[in-house]
Amino acid sequence: MGHVKVRFLLDGKDIVGDSYSDKSYEVRAIYDKYSTANSRYGIYRFKDITTEGDDFVIDFNVEEIGDSIDWDKIDYPDERVRELIKIFIALHPIDGQLQRLLEEINRVNSETRYSLHGLGEKALDIIEKTPDSQYIMHNDMHKSEAREAINHTLDKEVWNLTSVKERDSKSSKAMAAASAVRHLISDISNFKRGMFWVAKIN
Repeated sequence: MGHVKVRFLLDGKDIVGDSYSDKSYEVRAIYDKYSTANSRYGIYRFKDITTEGDDFVIDFNVEEIGDSIDWDKIDYPDERVRELIKIFIALHPIDGQLQRLLEEINRVNSETRYSLHGLGEKALDIIEKTPDSQYIMHNDMHKSEAREAINHTLDKEVWNLTSVKERDSKSSKAMAAASAVRHLISDISNFKRGMFWVAKIN
């Protein structure tokens, strides 16, 4: 069993590999093109895609890379690999949205507690828009479990937090906020971890 490998070549050498030692200004500028592509498509995750037989290597000439990459022009070994790369690219910005949402939730405290329910609803909207694929392990189950867990947290932990009265002690409000934040972060993180689990090759 192999894996998907993506190489960005300059003068026939992989600029990401240890073999490329040229650190000139020109090379650093070209390396920025790789970094942009990697950030845009989440290419660093492609190594988790398994293949039948040997590794499937995708080579790009860095000097020829434009503002975008046409992934449909690549000669894939089979439809499964094509679909997985397509779904990984689609999932990458969603993963970024969830990460930014987690950071926002983590900043919620007793003074800003009323924003937490809206953030939980936003997480549900993002998860609902996550594309389905038969090649992602337990895709439907993860979405269903995430919805159930987040709704439970919103109905219990977050509701308890928003029902805290202003006259209650600071420690009570802080504890309620920390508990609600912790549960919501856990719910979203559990879904996020499973987004890129590739189903085994039958």
